[in-house]
Amino acid sequence: MNWMRCFIVTAVVCIFSVYSSQPAWAERKNFMIPPFQNFSPCKVRTEYEVTFNDIEHPTTIITKSFQIDQYSEAGRSLLENKLVNMGAKIIERGRIDQMLYESKFTRQNGYVNEESALEMGMLAGADTLLMGTILNIQDEEETITAYGLNEHIKKTICSIRARIIDIKSGNIFFSETAKGEAASTASKHGGKINSDNAYAALKKAIDNLVEKDSFQNIVTKSSN
Repeated sequence: MNWMRCFIVTAVVCIFSVYSSQPAWAERKNFMIPPFQNFSPCKVRTEYEVTFNDIEHPTTIITKSFQIDQYSEAGRSLLENKLVNMGAKIIERGRIDQMLYESKFTRQNGYVNEESALEMGMLAGADTLLMGTILNIQDEEETITAYGLNEHIKKTICSIRARIIDIKSGNIFFSETAKGEAASTASKHGGKINSDNAYAALKKAIDNLVEKDSFQNIVTKSSN
């Protein structure tokens, strides 16, 4: 019977070790995704409208607006949709939007810095912060010659970084970059980056990020 007792004890210890060694993010459930930080020269300020309940009169709906960078907001929306489709739980946008409006930094700069995002996540009841950053959006041009004709192609390249952070400890469990490209026929006169191309390149960068096995593993485990 001694060997049986040893076997049971060993099995219990192994099971306990497996569960106790699970990384912290495996138990996380509630993601908060703030607007992306946009460090690229490609910025477009746009009016962003938020609706929330008045604290003193809960039945009264208040509508306010402030300016935000449209690519910062687009990055958040695209990534939110991806996570929802993967089964992840996202903190309700309305709760975040109210705090965005109340944040002086956000109103002045059009995005949320990491310190503010961690504080907002704590107040909103999130335990995991997914922080996105647009590192750069830039154009590259190339000439393609076919059948004696030259065609100028403009490629817009977007580079992003995403980090998954434990809100309570501040530990970073995931940090990776991704790129996306979008192409169109270039204008002979040059000019600013095409906004449609910039959005398409951002969308592709997020698609490529979400397809990474490391990202899939974290979000899938935190959704179970």
